[in-house]
Amino acid sequence: MLPAPSPAQSRADKGASTGAEKGELVGKKMNDGQLGKAEFDALLPILGDISPDRLQQVRIDLAEASIAVRRVADLVDQPEIKQRLQAVGGELDPRHLTNLRSLALAAWYVRTESESAGTKWSEAKVPMTLVNEAVAQKTRVFTYCEYWLGDDEEAAAELASIRAGTGYLDLSMDLSRLAKLVKKHQPLLAQDKKHYRSDDVTETNRLATAVHESLGTQEAKE
Repeated sequence: MLPAPSPAQSRADKGASTGAEKGELVGKKMNDGQLGKAEFDALLPILGDISPDRLQQVRIDLAEASIAVRRVADLVDQPEIKQRLQAVGGELDPRHLTNLRSLALAAWYVRTESESAGTKWSEAKVPMTLVNEAVAQKTRVFTYCEYWLGDDEEAAAELASIRAGTGYLDLSMDLSRLAKLVKKHQPLLAQDKKHYRSDDVTETNRLATAVHESLGTQEAKE
């Protein structure tokens, strides 16, 4: 069972909050600490009880998911919708319908914490010779992957995500992702006569590992 909503959330759920009350709710959450931390702390014991075989790896932006869930919470608050959902029964626990806002805030907290962790890693020291080599490899491989795979919806989405990467941690992960793309689409990509090299999978993975190990060495020193 998910944790019960706070009194302030209950007022919002019932539509009784004025604009001032809504502002007070947000202000209270911010004054108590980082937005969503209280909700995350309350959900953590429940999440820890989930069996590992029920976990799935998904690729979503938690910030966008948080906003989407918040909108769903508003929709579920409509009496007719809530009544229909409560009548579904089965695997749908109606108690969860009142906790969507808590879940949204917890997801937001996880996303912001992830960003903070990424900033820490982006400030780590990695040998400049390694950085230059890794960036050059990423740029070259990305160039021909984008050219040849731009019409592949799945690959294009992956490349768009890689393009947005910043910092050394992202650099290591992006190189690994590019190596995976090259290996998967090698017959097609090998047709590139300007940028493609036959050892790109090996070299891209090697540089990803080197950057990762350098970050790990820095963490151990600290």
